[in-house]
This record gives sequence, structure tokens and C-alpha cells, in this order.
Amino acid sequence: MGAYPRTAETQRLVLRQFRQSDLDAYTSLLTEPEVARWFRIDSSFTRNDAWRHMAMLVGHWDLHGYGRFAVDLKSSGALIGRVGLWYPEGWPEIECGWVIHPSQWGHGYATEAAAETLRLGFASLGLTHIISLIHPDNARSARVAEKLGGRIESTWIDFHGKEALVYGYALSQSRHAHAGEVSAMATDNAGRNGRARSGEEDLDAERPAGDAR
Repeated sequence: MGAYPRTAETQRLVLRQFRQSDLDAYTSLLTEPEVARWFRIDSSFTRNDAWRHMAMLVGHWDLHGYGRFAVDLKSSGALIGRVGLWYPEGWPEIECGWVIHPSQWGHGYATEAAAETLRLGFASLGLTHIISLIHPDNARSARVAEKLGGRIESTWIDFHGKEALVYGYALSQSRHAHAGEVSAMATDNAGRNGRARSGEEDLDAERPAGDAR
């Protein structure tokens, strides 16, 4: 088992650490109505709140040695979302979660970024099982999880008494699967599905109550 890298790349994306200069773009991401609805973020959410949330993500890396990446488009350098592993106190298991800005939906970016996150979790941390917590009404994220090979394993009640579906991803040794195959398959699916339909993926698989307080 090796160290979880603090940066990574896919065919179209750069996954990196958050920095102070991301604050405006990150505030815009969290306050987009189609993102905010899943995090119970309302009009009172401020730029200061976004800074504290971003600082929490940075702190998670120091506490656990892994965490959430900022997601940049290689083609433009623009911050379009976040992706990565998440395991705060009280969480049922290490989670893979993602958020992509609505202006970038329909291109398969969530699938591509999350596939790399899963690959790193299996390869670098030696994990054999990772989950995503998805709101039952979040059909877009459910589709992303299914493309990544996730299957509903159970439900979980969050700190607000709301139900989340627990999607599980397993490193299947019986099929001689390895993380690189998972990543390649998911990236290929991302390209095909991004061309086939627009606006049907790339929302957020994270349980809103646990991530944006």
C-alpha cells in the first residue's frame, strides 16, 4: 500500500489540491441551484461559508492522508467541480463523491473523475470496498454510480434523519479486475454517454448533510 497522491490526471481533467484562488469559483459551484438543493444550501450561504467548507476539505487531507480534489479542465484550466474520497467522523465507510458545475453536465466529467478516484483508492490505499451515498431522488448521480460499477447495497440514515442509498464498489479479485481496468472502462463509458445524451449525469453523489454544513 502506497501514499495517496495529492494530484492526478485523466484524459481531460486535472485533479489537484484546493487553493485560496479557487474561492470565487467554489462559491459559484456550491450556490448553483441544481447543486445547492442536494446540500440544503440556501440564500444565506456566503463566500465566507464557502471558504470554511473549502478549508474543511483541505484539513481532511491532513487528518486522513487522502481527500477531495479540485477538478480542472485541461483544455481551459477552469475549476469545474470536486471529486475524491471522504471519511468524516460518523460516516459508514470511505466514500467516493463528486460535484460538477451544471454548465459542464453532459460530458462525462463526473464519471471520468470518479473513476480515477476509485482507481487510486484501490491501488494506493489498498482498499477493497468503497461507497457512494446518494439521495434516492438524485437520479443523475445514481446513473454515474452505476456506470462506475456501483450497486445498491443498503440504506443509511444521515444526521438529519434522511435516507441515503449506499452504492458499493468492490475490487473483484474473482474476475481479476484491477483499478486500471475500472478506470479505463469508466472513462470509455463517459465518452460514449456524453455523446449520446446531454444533461443526464454529473450531479453529486455525496450525501448533502454530511459535506456542506
